[in-house]
Amino acid sequence: MQKSIYLAKSLLILSYSLLFLFIGFLLPIAVWEPLFQAMFFIVFIVLIGLSYESLYSAFLQALGSSRVDSALRRIGGVAELIDNLHEYTDLDALLRYTQFSLATLLGGGSAKLLVARNYLEADAFENAEFILWGGQHPQVLRGNCTALRYAINAPQGFLLTDCPREVAADLQVFEVDFVIPIFCRAKMQALLLINDSTGVLTELQTLIAFFARQFGIALERIVNEQGRRVRQEQIFSEKTAALAMLSATVAHEMRTPLSGVRASIGGVDSYLPDLINAYQFAHQQDPERFPAIRKDLLETLTDTGPRIRSMVDQANHVIDLLLVNLNDQRVDKAHHTKCSVRSCVEEAIGQYPFRRFEREKVHVKVDEEFEFLGESSLLVYVLFNLLKNALYSLESAGKGAIHIELERHEQRNCLVFEDSGLGIEEGVLPLIFDGFFTTRSNGTGAGLAFCKRTMRGFGGDIRVSSKLGQFTRFTLEFPLL
Repeated sequence: MQKSIYLAKSLLILSYSLLFLFIGFLLPIAVWEPLFQAMFFIVFIVLIGLSYESLYSAFLQALGSSRVDSALRRIGGVAELIDNLHEYTDLDALLRYTQFSLATLLGGGSAKLLVARNYLEADAFENAEFILWGGQHPQVLRGNCTALRYAINAPQGFLLTDCPREVAADLQVFEVDFVIPIFCRAKMQALLLINDSTGVLTELQTLIAFFARQFGIALERIVNEQGRRVRQEQIFSEKTAALAMLSATVAHEMRTPLSGVRASIGGVDSYLPDLINAYQFAHQQDPERFPAIRKDLLETLTDTGPRIRSMVDQANHVIDLLLVNLNDQRVDKAHHTKCSVRSCVEEAIGQYPFRRFEREKVHVKVDEEFEFLGESSLLVYVLFNLLKNALYSLESAGKGAIHIELERHEQRNCLVFEDSGLGIEEGVLPLIFDGFFTTRSNGTGAGLAFCKRTMRGFGGDIRVSSKLGQFTRFTLEFPLL
């Protein structure tokens, strides 16, 4: 750009010199009267004054760098930089982009950023420290220094050549020519330090000041977003602590009656066979008074003790696993064993407390059997969560069914769990595995987060796809043994 300017000025001087010599050759001004010569020079100077701008622009345009075109390019460039500025959500990325883009805008100059160390805190300005971002410079400006106090009262920026001597003394260590303060939340949070090595600052000063104001807006947006994230993390931590405390209390209260049930079932195991035999004997003696018990009911009754003990043990195990997850502890993989996915599916379907007509909506296809390393009771509990959510979706939609299918692949094995109920909105899908995220008024948001952690504990994963009003598909991925 500078080369084009120098060349255009040289061509302009050469053109006027040639014009002067040409006119002087045609008109023998050397023999003219002095008054006439003076009038000639005045007219020539007026001609230069009237034609300078248009002729200079023509030369620049011919060289591909006219002032008008250059200004338009700069304005367009600043507009593009500002558009990109508002896309950043991370403070370091924003500062890095700002420093780079300003250096590009200056066409060879440099831009530095002094950033308040405590930009998220509410300390008094006198205690603030402004440090050079992205550099190893030892200089730190404190809020009580003259330069910062001067800058806070000059929102449009200032040249070091125009400011008081003591202000320039504070800033000369940074080797800058122009300083613009950046305000966020009505506080000065940064300083743009511009080094004008190319001499174009006078043309860009207004554009840079506008860019600085937009940078302040982007900075405030990021500060607000970070504050919102901090508040969300605090709320999440409080919910986790409260739920862990509540779960520990519930677990303690539940273990006592479960232990009593398990102890009492020993008496059932001891006397139930004799009671059944006695009933059958009584039926033979007096069939009208003691009607026969159906064979299937009799088998179920005989198996009551072991089944209750198994359910109590599973309940205690699920309590342990929930407490482990809520306390953010890792499940001990030393306890993992080979488990059959088909058996887990059948156990989950057999033990889930379906309401009337719900079981008929569940269709299972488990021909492609495979095994995984983990804990079967934990996978059963994962399926309980998926069944509960899917049945709620079917009930809300007033339609649909549930399909469970096993698939074997070269890289992994999968359990596909799909329902054709309400579906999930596209914007909600990335959030459903987050802890305590729920779209139901009576939900806790802990179920799917637990499923995600459990599957990753097995070395696999769980993924979801959905289309609103049509289907929701969960794919449980297991590593190959």
